[in-house]
Amino acid sequence: MEHSEVQIRDIWMSNFRNEMARIDSRLGTYNMIAFDMEFPGFLRNTPREASEEARYRDLKFNVDRLKPIQLGLTVFNNEGRIGGSWQVNFNDFDVTNDLQEILANHGVIKWVTFHGLYDLGYLLRMLTQTYTPDSVVEFAKKVGEVLGSVYDVKFMANTATG
Repeated sequence: MEHSEVQIRDIWMSNFRNEMARIDSRLGTYNMIAFDMEFPGFLRNTPREASEEARYRDLKFNVDRLKPIQLGLTVFNNEGRIGGSWQVNFNDFDVTNDLQEILANHGVIKWVTFHGLYDLGYLLRMLTQTYTPDSVVEFAKKVGEVLGSVYDVKFMANTATG
């Protein structure tokens, strides 16, 4: 699929099964998922100069109390070919079980995000159906167990040399 041909498909309760089947069929060929979680904001804002521990404490506070609004997904392969894009709208149903099943069927998937710590928090909470781990170390471990390889483009750009 050419980039200019990419169409974002909306997923609602009415077309959920058909679109999940479409995503499932694409993950055999396209083993990377770029994702972005839309959420309602923050109950607790973190100052820029806060420690990593304080930042994580606020993330946990917010993620454990708020519900995501929408999940954007684009599947693609190592050559950059796009297999499709979707936005899952959460206001009228819960996709957790179906998404877990689809992801479990496809083994190693690589996840790509941009400045995505909160995105990872919401996705992890959605897939595990548990509260966010108590520490950033436990969080990183759980992300690795549940999602496997995760690439944060902003982090990578900030640490790149040259």
